Amino acid sequence: MTPPPAIRLRQVAAGYPGRPVLRGVDLELQPGEMAGVLGPNGAGKTTLFRVLAGLLPCAAGQTEIFGRSQAELPARDRARLVGVVPQSLESPMPFTVEEMVLMGRTAVLERWQAPGSADYAVAERVMAETDVLRLRDRVFSALSGGEKQRTLMAMALAQEPRLLLLDEATAHLDLRHRLDILDLVTRLNRETGVTVLMISHDWTLTAACCPRLLLLDDGRLTADGPPETVMGGGEIARAFQCELRMLRDDTGTLHVIPVRKTAVSATAAVPEKTPASGGRVHVYTGSGKGKTTAAAGLALRALGAGFRVYFGQWLKARPSAELEMLARVGGSRLVLERFGTGKWVGKNPPPEESAEAMRGLAAAQAALASGRFDLVVLDEACPAAFFGLVPASALTDLIRTRPPQTELVFTGRGAPPDLLELADLVTEMREVKHYFTTGLDARSGIEF
Repeated sequence: MTPPPAIRLRQVAAGYPGRPVLRGVDLELQPGEMAGVLGPNGAGKTTLFRVLAGLLPCAAGQTEIFGRSQAELPARDRARLVGVVPQSLESPMPFTVEEMVLMGRTAVLERWQAPGSADYAVAERVMAETDVLRLRDRVFSALSGGEKQRTLMAMALAQEPRLLLLDEATAHLDLRHRLDILDLVTRLNRETGVTVLMISHDWTLTAACCPRLLLLDDGRLTADGPPETVMGGGEIARAFQCELRMLRDDTGTLHVIPVRKTAVSATAAVPEKTPASGGRVHVYTGSGKGKTTAAAGLALRALGAGFRVYFGQWLKARPSAELEMLARVGGSRLVLERFGTGKWVGKNPPPEESAEAMRGLAAAQAALASGRFDLVVLDEACPAAFFGLVPASALTDLIRTRPPQTELVFTGRGAPPDLLELADLVTEMREVKHYFTTGLDARSGIEF
């Protein structure tokens, strides 16, 4: 006998007083499927999850979870079937991480029954899988946003549900933990058959792990199918009001890059150009954070537009998250090199650091002389000149001798005055704390 769908929605309408959101949604998700939900802000994604979790009744239509009507499903049975990882959750009580995770076992315990050894074993396993085991005695409310999100993931996994709903569950995570969580969910889906429905604004990662994508727009399901079909269709471009470009890297991974229709500043996009047009010189300098991030974003957009990119990073001890992402996306159009010992701190660089910087300079000269690259980025070249690791005149010589069509980017504090004089665009990053810096309220973006 064929098992009933994990999710079945028939002409579902739902919303809030005076504000309808979902409008006639039809959807079936089979047991063991893994699907991603895309859509602009306000499209109805979280409302859909509230309906599936039994937190919001339908105004019309019918919702079934594993063949049982959601409206008639007792809360205890629902908790055994459905695990939810929300965008955020705050606790007014000083519960520890371990206590929060053990709350996920409530559905399998009898009333007033204390967790047993088997429950503690499950909690320990999922805490290890989500990398919060070392935080088990920390108070949940004192954690960072990413640590809280991993704790909520562990709590949902502790339920051992048949259906897992992830509402932007990776939004607050750094790159490593984002990949770890998605790898974990993909493995659980494959090995245990848990059905997964996830909301995400990270299109590339969603397309990489979900064989099926759903697009919600204005409360309606407007596209449903494999990632390339949904991403390549006109519906998603209309929903987000932007052009999308898709590319596959050397590993076969699909990458989706939004392209703005209007011209934007050099901090965001590579100007449209033909090989005959002149390339510009950009300098990202100043004492604030974000210089490498801005240059990496420029390189990412260039790769998405089909340009060839050389990215040389000087003085850094280890690859940054931005460069790890570039390496995943770049494929054959990207050459990424690093130069630096990682041992230098202060104003007196050791001889080996000077040698590394000179290697970086020679590599940059070779990259420009080859004429192969549309964009050349020299990350932290400015402080290399400021501290005398390379002659400042060598950087200005790169500008004068480069192929005329090549875009050239320098980053780092202490940009030489002659370099600034020759640059077409200079962006100064000021000392502004990032929103994730402990002890500060959120700020909207970075001030330039």
